[in-house]
Amino acid sequence: MPRLEIAVRGEGADADALRERCRRLGHSVGESGAVELAGDLALLRSAGPALVVGGDRRAALRAVAAGRLADWVARDASDEELAARLERVARAAEEVPEERWQNELGFLLALIRDLATSADLPALLLQTVQHLAGAIGVERCSLVLLDDDGRHASVVASSDLPDLHRLRIALADYPEIREAQRTGEPVVVGDTAHHPLLDPVRLRLERAGVGAVACFPLHLDGRLIGVLMMRARTSFASPQALHLASTAAIATAIAVRHAWLVEEARKTASRQLARYEAFISQISDGVAVLGEGHEVVLLNPAGQAILGLSGDARGTPFFELARPLDPMAAQLFAREIGRGAHVVSAQLEVEVKQGRKAVLAVSAGPLEQGEHGRAILSFRDATEERATERELRRTRDFLERLIEASADAIVAADLKGRILVFNPAAEQMFGRSAAEMRAKGHVRELYPEGGAREVMRLLREAPDGRIEAVRTYARTSQGETIPVELSAALIKVGGREEASVGLLRDLRERVRVENELARTRAQLIDAEKQRAVTALAGATAHELNQPLTVIVGYAELLLRRAPDEALKVPLEAIHAQSERMADIVKRISKLTRVETVPYPGERVIADLEKSTDPPPAQPLVRR
Repeated sequence: MPRLEIAVRGEGADADALRERCRRLGHSVGESGAVELAGDLALLRSAGPALVVGGDRRAALRAVAAGRLADWVARDASDEELAARLERVARAAEEVPEERWQNELGFLLALIRDLATSADLPALLLQTVQHLAGAIGVERCSLVLLDDDGRHASVVASSDLPDLHRLRIALADYPEIREAQRTGEPVVVGDTAHHPLLDPVRLRLERAGVGAVACFPLHLDGRLIGVLMMRARTSFASPQALHLASTAAIATAIAVRHAWLVEEARKTASRQLARYEAFISQISDGVAVLGEGHEVVLLNPAGQAILGLSGDARGTPFFELARPLDPMAAQLFAREIGRGAHVVSAQLEVEVKQGRKAVLAVSAGPLEQGEHGRAILSFRDATEERATERELRRTRDFLERLIEASADAIVAADLKGRILVFNPAAEQMFGRSAAEMRAKGHVRELYPEGGAREVMRLLREAPDGRIEAVRTYARTSQGETIPVELSAALIKVGGREEASVGLLRDLRERVRVENELARTRAQLIDAEKQRAVTALAGATAHELNQPLTVIVGYAELLLRRAPDEALKVPLEAIHAQSERMADIVKRISKLTRVETVPYPGERVIADLEKSTDPPPAQPLVRR
């Protein structure tokens, strides 16, 4: 049986009588003598278990709560109660092995560490009161914070109410809290049925089955901010357990201070975040600030509109608001922002509210301090842009195929004459490869000297910067000058000249055909002329033949009847010339072609001799 220290109010006979009484009950009592009990007086010098008999009950109970005393009993207690108290103190002394104290010490150290560093203080406070309730053996352990009005308080954590959220209570219903508030000391009531402090609420405690209560003050910066309150159906297990609760109250007070500092920091951060929010609310692109788990910390109105949201999205993972259609791409994106990398213009296909599919062009970067979030995203709806891009790509592919398939040469060059487009027809026309021309060719190589400058002059003089179907000449790689038909235009971007494009059609075959047609046309004209001349000659010969016949006839008649020789000379002349004219008319009637001879006055006349001769024989050509 351990040796107990007994403290008695009074001296002499009272102390001796008490020791004798304890010996009769089977306990050896030390010789510490009588001790006067008061407020915070250290009851015993020794570290052993102690039982106080008599004196100020409240002061003794505060000492029990603080762990400086094992138990207390009234001086007029019966032998049975005194024996029970002695047995309890002795048993408590025997049942405190070193391992248990080490476990409790480890718990306290872990509790202090976690309370000082945890960001989720409500969850940790709930865990703390639940652990204390189990360690001390009570039905309820609660953390109560006092209001500034001194008449109310809020229960912020309770071991048997895990879903509790700041239950407001009136201190008038909790005299043990008011007592701790008044004295600033622990209040321990081991028997609620007989303690006068609890008279106003005794019936309510009896109905609730509460047999013992305790309050341990939470002091912060010299003022009481709350209590750690415990309730049990019977008395508390041991003074050591209450001492554990008292120490936990000190650690909890430190944690509450930490929580207030954290809350103040959060309020400051919220004010700063509000300034950022006011700024990014004016940005037309969507902007989102994401937390450690990619949850939304901040989302501007433009971002809400893009994602089809109407309410507050804070706390929702971003990829729940914009569900990726390509999970692999989303994982890569999330991994990049998770490791603090910068992402520029990534395109994510997502499904937003009401199943609408969209393409988001997203850029992301880390937040250096991390006070308001882990990463910041800017994004815009690129769905129409993607569709337009696809349509432009199809149009571009079509135009490229059209250019490739064109039978005419298509050549485009920038304003410095560097070749941009050189299709297969151009390769065939000029005898140059497209790769060579795009690499180091110049547009002036495609024209005779000065030809390229002349084309640019015509383009710039044209009202709309276009020329169509202009005949000019091009030059091949072998230096051959070939006729071409050129249609060209200046390409302008925003009113500024950027390039020129020309469509050249090879006219060599056309010119050959045109020359052949011209020759054929000339031959046809000549043949037509021949037919006209022949017809005219025939008509003329026919019409002149009759009057000439009359003239010749009358000339012959007159010659026969001429009275003298003087008239015969002119008549013979008339007859001879008439015969000559008849011969000419005969030749004219035989015209088959027109052969000409020079005639004075830079004219030509028909050569009747050659025109009436048969045409020279054509040599035979073997085929």
